[in-house]
Amino acid sequence: MNEEDLLKRARQLPATIEPARDLWPGIASRLARPSAHPPVRLWLALAASVVALVGGWLALRSSGPSWRVATLAGRPTVGTRPLGARGALRVGDELVTDGASRARVAVGTIGAVDVEPNTRLRLLATQANDQRLALDVGTISAQVDAPPHIFFVETPAGVAADLGCAYTLTVDSAGHGVIHVTAGYVEFAAQGRRSIVSLGSWAETRPGVGPGIPYVSDAPAALRDALARFDFAAGGSRAATTVLAAARPEDATSLWHLLQRVDPAVRARVYERLAQFAPPPAGVTRAAVLRLDAAALDAWWTPIRRAAWRREILKDLKR
Repeated sequence: MNEEDLLKRARQLPATIEPARDLWPGIASRLARPSAHPPVRLWLALAASVVALVGGWLALRSSGPSWRVATLAGRPTVGTRPLGARGALRVGDELVTDGASRARVAVGTIGAVDVEPNTRLRLLATQANDQRLALDVGTISAQVDAPPHIFFVETPAGVAADLGCAYTLTVDSAGHGVIHVTAGYVEFAAQGRRSIVSLGSWAETRPGVGPGIPYVSDAPAALRDALARFDFAAGGSRAATTVLAAARPEDATSLWHLLQRVDPAVRARVYERLAQFAPPPAGVTRAAVLRLDAAALDAWWTPIRRAAWRREILKDLKR
């Protein structure tokens, strides 16, 4: 097994592993016995030291105090310094590209972020379980291969949490954002709202409001416009009704999100429309969904997202 394989497997381990019961009292009593064999005690101590050293090495190797950054075009700057061909981005540093510059940031050992022209990006954290950037303005394209909720990008209108994916994220001068996911899933959250943006989907976000409802790339214009009114212009039940009229089976992911945001008086209509396109799985009841039971919603989401993923893969194969 090479080093990269070892690191990839180590990152997939849970943060903590708890035994079924406290094992230390028994171990301590055995070590304290005069009859305990010195070699056994020596090997136990040595094993503990090796575990500590390897754990520390993996943490340092997978995070580190800085990330590598390379110039792709023009003359990006880190702080006030021209970047040159290659350099380092440290926590607190700001990477800026002008209209003719592009750069690539290595996200530790788990992926890379391409920084497009006219972008301002900051490195916030490099811990093994929290690798975090802030996109103040501009466009980035990220591709990350890591367990969920390791890599984050903060924007003025919400936080994008990687769920194992590739995506493009743009923030304009007013802090408005739009994300397009090209592989996997991204969770966008702010202001008590949460949107799960899947392969082939888009979502917009606004400061003080949070993320809007995601929609697929070929969603009807009437549906996209109605979602924008619902999310960002207080469109309410009227906009929701337009969404229901324009929705197709391909728009089930949008309806699943809408279900959780409409007024209770409209929720049953959204449920019926979504159930036409994607019948709820066994065990998911209408009553549980209408009261927004988290377990029921999550169970329904699984077949909805899988069907959406299959459609996008088939679309790609036909191109």
